[in-house]
Amino acid sequence: MEKVQESDLHAYFDGELPEARRIEVETWLQDDPEGQKKQEDWALQTAELQASFPLGKGLSLQRPEPRSMGWQAMVAVALLGLCSPGPLLSLCKWPWMHI
Repeated sequence: MEKVQESDLHAYFDGELPEARRIEVETWLQDDPEGQKKQEDWALQTAELQASFPLGKGLSLQRPEPRSMGWQAMVAVALLGLCSPGPLLSLCKWPWMHI
């Protein structure tokens, strides 16, 4: 069995370990009071944080799905390109400008 690292404990606590590694960490935790204490402390911290900062109904900690650029943003970019000084100056033939 590979030595259990702190990152393994965090992944175990978050439920993100692969099945085989989860079993190894659980076996290690049964024999390690310090590891058990860390897990208990983390569970207490999580409970306190959730009590202090409750999520409202319908809110989630999940990241939102990335959205594609809407048509409004594409129009804004096109207008910005057309209204920049370069295209405007090339259209103006001022006597003092030699473009």
